[in-house]
Amino acid sequence: MKKLLVLSGVSLLTLAACNTEDAQDVESILTSSIEAMEEVESYAADMEMTQTMGMGDGESLTMTSTGEMIMSNNPLALEQRMEMDMGEMNMGEGPMAYTAYFSEEEGFFMEEPTLGGWIKLPESEMDAILQMEQMSPQEQLRPLQSYISELSLETTDDEYIITLSGEDIDMNAFMQEFQGLGVEGMDEMMEVMEEIDVSSLNYVIHIDKETNYQTEAQIDMVMSMDMMGQSFDSEQSIHMLFRDFNEVGPVEIPQEVIDNAQDLEDMMDAEMDFEMDEDMEIEMEEDVDVEEDTEE
Repeated sequence: MKKLLVLSGVSLLTLAACNTEDAQDVESILTSSIEAMEEVESYAADMEMTQTMGMGDGESLTMTSTGEMIMSNNPLALEQRMEMDMGEMNMGEGPMAYTAYFSEEEGFFMEEPTLGGWIKLPESEMDAILQMEQMSPQEQLRPLQSYISELSLETTDDEYIITLSGEDIDMNAFMQEFQGLGVEGMDEMMEVMEEIDVSSLNYVIHIDKETNYQTEAQIDMVMSMDMMGQSFDSEQSIHMLFRDFNEVGPVEIPQEVIDNAQDLEDMMDAEMDFEMDEDMEIEMEEDVDVEEDTEE
């Protein structure tokens, strides 16, 4: 990843078409960035995602998410703060905000946004969570190495801007590149992708010339999907800024979170027992009503 630089004034951009020489330049830049980011011990990231889905009746639903993340290695740990605005689906409650923590040593803890308190996910989910968190930014660059001839390169005084864009990109093949990175659930995602038609993709990354860190990523997609016999159109935009390399962390989970978190499995078991007790009470009341009717 690379240090974010705020550019002021007007920069002269040089657009390079990916002929043989330029393709070698792009490949070299990607390789250098991957190697540089593998040495990063900690970083922070800001994310914003917007998704607009056409509902098929002329109406649309827009959902937005914003968040901040701090990640540190050795051991791997994460702190994430998110806010989600689901528009009309908020049911008048406003945006939903929550905080989450993860560490290899303590596990995964998530704030319960509606009732308050903290939830700890079961150990059976730890391997899946660990695999997802190990999907580091440098690993996200590797699939681009298979599309060197499709990439365009822009340069400024301070950074490289690499773009993968087009309407003819085989999205199943592109997502397949991520399958070998140890991402839990990728098989299920691939099955979903088979039902999705991606009509447009624009994937832009910014790499700092001095540090070779990736500082920014922008992904824009237009797609359509069939679900339960209905067709939905969707536009999705994801913007990420990476910053504070080797200047944050190590991430530590507050002790009060660890001490007060409720185990998710215990909560589910308690809820199931409560529902069973309610069902038994209803059955007993119905039996009493039947007996009274019989006596009459």
